[in-house]
Amino acid sequence: MTSPTGTSLLVLPFAGGGGEAASRLAHTMADDVQPALSRLRWLAVTRGAPSGGRLDPRRAGQDLRIPYVIHGAVQQDWNRLRVTVGLIETATGRLLWGDQQQVGLGEAEALRRRVPERVAEAVEQRLRRHAPVRPETRHEEPAEERTMVRSSATSAHRLVLVEGEQSGYRVGHEMMITTAPLTIGRMAPSDVILPSSDVSRAHCRVALVDGAVVVTDLNSTNGTYVDDNRLTRPTPLQPDARLKVGPYVMRYTWQAPAETVDVNATMVRTAARKTIR
Repeated sequence: MTSPTGTSLLVLPFAGGGGEAASRLAHTMADDVQPALSRLRWLAVTRGAPSGGRLDPRRAGQDLRIPYVIHGAVQQDWNRLRVTVGLIETATGRLLWGDQQQVGLGEAEALRRRVPERVAEAVEQRLRRHAPVRPETRHEEPAEERTMVRSSATSAHRLVLVEGEQSGYRVGHEMMITTAPLTIGRMAPSDVILPSSDVSRAHCRVALVDGAVVVTDLNSTNGTYVDDNRLTRPTPLQPDARLKVGPYVMRYTWQAPAETVDVNATMVRTAARKTIR
């Protein structure tokens, strides 16, 4: 499903756990979120079908070829209800926005009003900024004269979740690191929300500095660890380094960009080699 501007979003059913009240709220939350998003005329909203198991939001978006996904979970802890919701970009798995709301059991209706409003506001702000821009039309050399194939212009830096599925993501979920700093914390306005009491509100920052990925602890209570060493200063990550934030562990991976290839020149060289033989 696509809007006139080409921007579409998938709303997945919310997961519920910990009690009957959480299950009831999770069952209705996606129904509440979808109408709030439908008021954004530039956005096409698709409702995800219920699943018997836990859905991987990025995989769900890829399967339906929808570039953005809203997913969430409702957790009941004794007499409290906690709703965690996130907006991800399907192509990269990057969390564009996340939020967490917590109320008493008797205030579930307040969450049904508050969460959809916050989701619609976040989508309005984030997707207009992240939506792809249509390139300008310009003259190109004829294909028979020169054909160039270019991969991504930048290196691919990622954090891969290896421990801590209670964050709402499965182990193996990838978070792309771009030129924009990535803040990790327990609640908004952090870019990556890790809902644990062992994680500070704004725990650490991951940034791309001169081609290196650097982690800075933001005076967190329990500390940020790289390969079991507590950070005391901004620290560059080495490939396969393990970043620990509370109970969550992420592995840093890096892939160098491929070079630009002149297809025509390659074909000429290949033909010449065959002629020589």
